[in-house]
Amino acid sequence: MKYWLVKSEPGAYSWKKFVADGSTYWDGVRNYQARNNLQAMKRGDKVLFYHSVSDKEVVGIAKVTRESYPDPTTDDDRWVVVDLEPVEALARPVALDRSKAEPSLSEIALVKQSRLSVLPLAAVEFKTIVRLGRKSAAGVTTMSNGSRCGQPRFPAELVEVDVATATDPQTLERGPTLELYTVAGLEDLVDGQALLRARDPEEPPYWALVWIGARAIAARMLEDPPAAGRRVLDIGCGLGLSGLAAAGAGAHVTFADIAAEALEFVRMSAAHHQLDAGAYETLTLDFSCDRPREAFDVVLAADVVYDPSTYEALADFLDAALLPDGTLWLTETLRADARRVLDLLGARGFRCQTEAVWVRENERPERTWLHRLRR
Repeated sequence: MKYWLVKSEPGAYSWKKFVADGSTYWDGVRNYQARNNLQAMKRGDKVLFYHSVSDKEVVGIAKVTRESYPDPTTDDDRWVVVDLEPVEALARPVALDRSKAEPSLSEIALVKQSRLSVLPLAAVEFKTIVRLGRKSAAGVTTMSNGSRCGQPRFPAELVEVDVATATDPQTLERGPTLELYTVAGLEDLVDGQALLRARDPEEPPYWALVWIGARAIAARMLEDPPAAGRRVLDIGCGLGLSGLAAAGAGAHVTFADIAAEALEFVRMSAAHHQLDAGAYETLTLDFSCDRPREAFDVVLAADVVYDPSTYEALADFLDAALLPDGTLWLTETLRADARRVLDLLGARGFRCQTEAVWVRENERPERTWLHRLRR
């Protein structure tokens, strides 16, 4: 994915009008460099919307929905347009002066090429501006649909997650993506050396990592979604990637995690995807000691096999959480003793089908094991 910035005079075409229209083609570009930038845009690329001339501020995020084609407003075939669609209004517009004061934006084309109307952005530049725009003065995070939720302890940013999978790493290509909120600058919050030195260190927000097992299950939910109205439990959901994929197909999803802060991020992502309040719920739950309050048609269990002391309780929980004719999707990636959990489930009447699935992680193929279990 690439990142861009487009400029518009608010008196001519404002963000408010853009949102009201729902989409638009970006016409009127008559500069060769700006035109070349339009031609380089790909479907799904993210675009910052900048009010020029009077306001001089970034006010929202759009995305490219159609790649370049001839500008319909002119007979001159040198010029092109792309189709854009609004994604999210920034809670607080990011003024040009604020961008100039940010060290990571010192080389941004918005400053270096101030007359250009269509600009490329580095990923760090895009994310920095978005992060500045989501820090509202009231201390809340504002979602794209205008709803609000309390500000989590960790800063949030919207990311796009590649959930492509393959059974052969040589055939793994970029594929479908899902957007969700995660912790901004997570790498800055995890100090590996401090974890080794401290006697009783504060646990990093591991729930904020997009584990490859969740990507594998999310991919399966997109390929073979549960029927609309089916009840799905995403246990140990973390950021809720797997459950969001199921919810997008019309399933009712219960997102459950021991970390209440993880569920804050799930609710932000659900609002971003405009899920109806009745289409999902969040539940703080510890499967090692809690019991499910109901049984589900489908249970998603991504990378919950990590603590041998909880394996017996985990097997009991999964057994009780699934309806007799339900399906359990379970992934495990790093635990050499994960076979114990599968044996415990087998003793409870489950039959298992297993496949090795490759997922892209940090631009490299990584393997996880995807288990489909039924009674």
